[in-house]
Amino acid sequence: TGNVTVTGATTKGFVTLGPTVLSSPNFSTINFPVGDDRANGVTVALSSDGKLGVVFGGATSSAYTHFVFDVTGYFVAGTGSAGFHPVTTYRALDTRQSGSALAGGFVAGTPRQFSVGSSVPSGAVAVTGNLTVTEQNAKGWFALGPTVSSNPNFSTINFPVGDNRANNVTVQLGPGGTLQAVYGAAPGAHAQLIFDVTGYYGPGGAEYVAISPVRDVDTRSGIGGASGSSHLMTTGAIQSFTLASYVP
Repeated sequence: TGNVTVTGATTKGFVTLGPTVLSSPNFSTINFPVGDDRANGVTVALSSDGKLGVVFGGATSSAYTHFVFDVTGYFVAGTGSAGFHPVTTYRALDTRQSGSALAGGFVAGTPRQFSVGSSVPSGAVAVTGNLTVTEQNAKGWFALGPTVSSNPNFSTINFPVGDNRANNVTVQLGPGGTLQAVYGAAPGAHAQLIFDVTGYYGPGGAEYVAISPVRDVDTRSGIGGASGSSHLMTTGAIQSFTLASYVP
């Protein structure tokens, strides 16, 4: 598991990450416009020799980009100590709410700590969720972890001004089921942070099974059998799809 960041791209495009990748793959890991530092959390299978392949799909043959990968964890067979427990998604943090933890948001360079809530038991070692940044007045990044410094050497999400941006994360918990976050930006900048919990890792639970990436749904071409007369996603219209045979 880890965090993929793309920066310095000369054209819009995508990056594909996997145990093996083709020069023109049929799936993507992260998509981005030109001039945008963008990140995405990933859980990805490794090759037999513990490697990952990565390819950039740019708009022109001369396009290029920089690529960053921050490792957050890994899966091994047979430990039984950190299985996955899904939960009904709930909002553990919203700094926009006056009565919530960390109300008022983050000022650049100042770490703050919050609890992931009582739905994650004391035996949990890590949590999964969705981190969203909003109302930032300067471009920058957030780092999220069990503990963070005022200027850590990793990032969890990168963003420009005026963009409500989210990133899926798997992150180790600190003491007492807490996490810390810090906003990296120009001095005096401020931003609001939201964290929605989707599950946790702890004793028992589900064992992770790694597979090579495959595109299960693509509404542009109808892959995945989206229901309804149109494959487009329209506001408020729920569509359903069936997972392919590789999911038992």
